Parts: sequence; structure tokens; C-alpha cells
Amino acid sequence: MNLMLDRFLLQLLFALILSSFYTMSLAQAAPPPAPGDPLTGSGEVMRVTLTQDQLVDGFDYASPVDESVLALPDQAAHPALSFEGRLELLDEATVGDYQIIRDDYDYETDPQRFHLPEFDFRFVQHGSHLIPVQRGRMVTDHPDWDYLISPGRVWHENDDGGYMRAAIPFALLQKNQNCTHNGTFTFLFKDGEISRVWYQITQETCPYFKTDMWGLLTATYHPESISDAEVLRGDFVQELQDRMPVQPLSSLIDVYPDVDLASFGAGLTPEHVSVYGVVVDGVNYAGPCRTRYGNAGYCEARRHASYSTAKSAFAAIALMRLAQQDGIGVKDLLIRDYAPEAAAAAGDWDSVTFENALDMATGNYDSSGYMADEEGATMSVFFNAETYNAKITAAFNFPAQVPPGQEWVYHTSDTFILVRALQNYLGEDVFDWLVQQVFGPLKIGPGAHTSARTSENDWQGQAFGGYGLWWSVDDVAKLAEVMHNHGRTPDGAQLLHPELVAQAMQRTPDRGFLTGSGERYRLGFWASKFSPAVDPAFECTFYTPYMSGNGGVTILLLPNGMTYYYFSDNGEFVWLDAVKETHRMRSHCRFPARIERSGDDVALTWQTESLHARYRVWRNTSPDYMPNDMGTTMIRDLENTAAELTHTDFGHCGNPQTNFYYRIEALDENDVRVGLTGVLGEFDFQLKPGS
Repeated sequence: MNLMLDRFLLQLLFALILSSFYTMSLAQAAPPPAPGDPLTGSGEVMRVTLTQDQLVDGFDYASPVDESVLALPDQAAHPALSFEGRLELLDEATVGDYQIIRDDYDYETDPQRFHLPEFDFRFVQHGSHLIPVQRGRMVTDHPDWDYLISPGRVWHENDDGGYMRAAIPFALLQKNQNCTHNGTFTFLFKDGEISRVWYQITQETCPYFKTDMWGLLTATYHPESISDAEVLRGDFVQELQDRMPVQPLSSLIDVYPDVDLASFGAGLTPEHVSVYGVVVDGVNYAGPCRTRYGNAGYCEARRHASYSTAKSAFAAIALMRLAQQDGIGVKDLLIRDYAPEAAAAAGDWDSVTFENALDMATGNYDSSGYMADEEGATMSVFFNAETYNAKITAAFNFPAQVPPGQEWVYHTSDTFILVRALQNYLGEDVFDWLVQQVFGPLKIGPGAHTSARTSENDWQGQAFGGYGLWWSVDDVAKLAEVMHNHGRTPDGAQLLHPELVAQAMQRTPDRGFLTGSGERYRLGFWASKFSPAVDPAFECTFYTPYMSGNGGVTILLLPNGMTYYYFSDNGEFVWLDAVKETHRMRSHCRFPARIERSGDDVALTWQTESLHARYRVWRNTSPDYMPNDMGTTMIRDLENTAAELTHTDFGHCGNPQTNFYYRIEALDENDVRVGLTGVLGEFDFQLKPGS
């Protein structure tokens, strides 16, 4: 009897295991539909450019087409066929035209630069989404360019003769630099057949080289079963679900009806702006991705050069994560102990710390003039060096001038030295560690999981650190949010060391180094100062930290919790209108407080900030007032002595004929107003007879 029971239980257990395995197999075989699927259009698309006949038979072309021709049309129908396998382009080295808009380094003398690298990559399809198997930077044999391919779309149009239509956004990445040229492929396919492939590149983040490139290439479609295809599909669905909600910038009016949208992008030359937007309360209000041929489709998938925003988002955030993991003392480790090349340096690195290098205050430089070294001969050697040995030698080639921590001199090479020291401290690749430790928890997608590197091992050497990443608008929003959120992830986990985050975010008395441009610089982040002298609408003096990149890449971390960003490449760094407008939407000076009444007493309670040295409590019978206005009484002046403070105003309540209104003013160590609460009201109501 026991034997029969044991056998029955074993059979039941085996059946349950099989059922569980079958359930998991089904789940793996059929990931849920991706956001945006299924497409519900009729398939009736009026098309006169890049028609089926033109893509299949070829056509004469003299310029790029309007970008709207490449976008997913409103009436796109859901695809009836699926693309899975290799897409191989032919004749890349000989086919294609170009038009130069700007060429500071005479690149036109290099004909190869105006042709695409060899293209042979694998894709899987999920619904209407076409997913590259390989994401991020893809090294090619081309002397000038690498690829970065982003997910595209597939759809059906009734006039395409049974073909499905596909579009794939991509970027050409300049080898050993950070210039990023965005484009789109489009083609038709069915049953192993493929049309010619049209491509055009009509936008870039590159201050010194601007060009349109376009052409019609023959291609081969190699259908094949992709291993882990269902994992790729499932991961992609999760990636889309993890994106911060995106709305058109114009829809900000729905939340702030009187917002002046023209304030965003103001002062920038439109033809040199790739994209801009503002992040408000967890929603990314993004403008269109602009090109020289209209607004591009697939804006959320497009990649933009980081340039020196990497100093903040790579080097600084890596140090902040390391401080949270191993203790804040890591910032005081010595470069010489973790970068052996320092022993042969031209300067003195004996007492230079990780923090000094991140602050650009190593004491080793040629000239303290603003950006003189960065634009000088030594840095030119550094930027052009391809091998690690050549790059690190140039980085250490500045003489000692002053002790570390005294003088700010901007050197991208200092960041390169720092990330190498961090890597040697960790004992593993520092960028891959950053992706695992920070980008993963922040749900930053795989398009940002690669970096520009030195040329060893087929360009897989040392990550640059100070530049060489590629952002999407979603990446920008998430990087800004973790800094706004005191280094915490959206679910509340402390990812970055809060004290270092506070310093970089201008939430402490240490404003950092004063630069030659009048800006501040602290821990890899810049900061601009705003005060009533700049604009009377500002009720206090505040600093706005930001990440900045060559040519006009800006991620502005506003004190009110909003983020304003733009990618441009015309050397324009202007954002006063955006700061003023976001202040009008929600004051940059406010800090929260609460009011409670007990009998005839009123208690005011507020959380303190380390930036605030002391507080003044003001009272008035008018609800619309500022400190020091006529009729206003300062009822308390107290030091910042605790994490939370309370002031009780005794015996001023109870008269229904008089209401009192309170404001708390925060002052810094120099008695400058750096914060102000809103008006906190005490109300008495006289009950009417019969109530």
C-alpha cells in the first residue's frame, strides 16, 4: 500500500513538474504584446515616395526624402509576416550620395567617410517591432564609423503587393570620438524576399562635421531561427514597459494651461537642435526629433552623443555608487595607488585624490585660463590617441602648478585617469560594473550599455569616462530622476551616496569651484546661479546643477524637481527662459512646511536642509506678502540645529475677525535667502446662527 502511494505521489510530482515546465515554455514562447501593438490602421496609405515599385525596381534620387515618408503612418496595418534572420546590405562602399553642411577638418578628402560600413546583422520581430539582436555600439571594419542600431517597426500597407514594410533607426558613431549621426533604413520584405534598402542620415550631434548621406542599396534577407529569440522579445517588451511615460511637449498645456512652451528651446538655433524636452512629475514631455528634412520618426529610439555629460553620468555616478557600496572614504583614495602610470607623470600626483580628479582640481596643468588646456596641444594628443598607452601618457603630461584641491582647470583627461583608477580599485571593467550596479536598477535600456573605448582588443579597451556614451530621451530622464531623488531608485533603494549627491546637486554650503565662465563645478556637475538680480521673479538665490556636453548638450536639474534637456551642436548654452518658466510653474525657492493649530496656538514644522544655516519665521495678516514687506513681523530667528524644526506661535489664534499668515525664510551662511516656504494660513471661522 505504501509502495503504491509512493508511486502515485511520484507520478503526481512528475506531472506537476511537466505542467510547470510546459507553462514556463508557453510563457517563454509567447511574451505579451509590446506597447503599441497591435496596429489598428486600415493599411490605406497614400504614398508617392518610396513606393513598392521604387524600392523593388530602384529609382533615381538626388537628395534625402522628407522624414515623414520613413515614419510609421497613421493608417499602418498590423504586419501579417514576420522578419527573423540576417539583413545583409551590399555595395555599401560604393553606393550613396552626400552633401556637406559643415566640415572643419576637411573630411571631404576621405571618400570612405561618406559611405556606410558593411552591414550584416540579425533581427527578430515581435508584433510590429523589429529588434536588433545586438544592441549598443557595434564595432565595424570601417576606418571612420561604427554602428548603433535601435529597434524599429514593421507594418503593412495595402499597395505594397503583399510585402511588409520595415524601418530601422540607426546611428553612425565616429571612431575614437563621440560624434553621432542619426539615420533610418527602410525596406520591404516577404517570404525570404527583400527589396532594395533606402537609407538617409539627416541629423547629428557633432559640432564640427555635419552632412547628409543617402542612398539605395541592394540587400539580402537570410531567414534563420535566432537562438533565444523569445528571450529577446520578452526583454524588449519589458524594456518598453520600463520606459518613463512620454508625452508630446505640447501636452504640457494639459497640466499647466498657462505654460509658455516657447520658453523651452528658446535661444537655440532650431536647425542645430536634435531634441529637447522637460521632465515633470515622472512624465517626459519631449519635443520632436528634428532633422534637416522634417521631424524624424522613432524619436524615443534615437541616440544622441553624450559628450561630457558622461563626466557626470559615468565617472561621478560611479564614484557615488562606490561610496554607497564601500563607504564615503573611497573619494579620498589616492590616484597614484590605483594608476601606476602616475609614477612617470610630468606633474605631481602623490596627494591627488579620486575626488580631486572628479573636481578637475588636481593641481597639474599648463594654463589656468578658462578651457585653455582643454583646447591646447596636450589635449589634442589625448583626444586623437587611439591606444590606452598613448592616451594615458598624454593624460599625465601636465606639469604641477599648485597643490591639489585649490585650482579648477578643466581636463577631460583627468576623468580618463579617474575611471582607470576606479577600474583598478574594482578589479573589473568599470563601465560594465556601472551598467550592472546603476543602469540596471534604473532600468536604463541596453542601447546605453556600451561605451567608446581605446583600440585594444578591437576597440574594446579602456572606457573613456569623460565622453563617449549615447543617450535616448528616456535615459536622460532616468539619470536626472535618480539625482533629484537623493540617489534613490524609484522603489526607494539607496543607490548612490546621499551626501555626494547632495554636494553635486548644490544642496550643501559647498558650492564647488568657481570656473572662468562664472559657473560652479562640483563632483563632475556644473551649476548656474540665479537670483532676484537676474530676474525679480526669483524669490531667492539658487543654483541649478547640470550635466554639460560639447557643442550644446545640456541636462538641467532644476531645484523644483523638474529637468530641462536639449541636444544641440551649435555651441549654444542658454536656458534662462526655461528656468524662469519652470519657476513660474513651480517655484525653485520653495521648501515644504506644515502648520497645525492647537487651541489658540499655531505650530509650524519643517524639514531642514544642510544648505540652510538659519531660518526666520514671518507673520502677516495679508496672504500675499514677502519677508520684510510693510506690516510683516519677524517672530523667530533660529539656527539650523536639527533635521526637523518647529516654532509655535502662542496665543495668536481664536479671533474670527483676524487670520494670520506665516512664511519661513531659509538663509545660507552668508545671510542670503536660499529658500522660502509658501504662505501658511491660520483660519478662524465664526459660525452663523442656526448652523
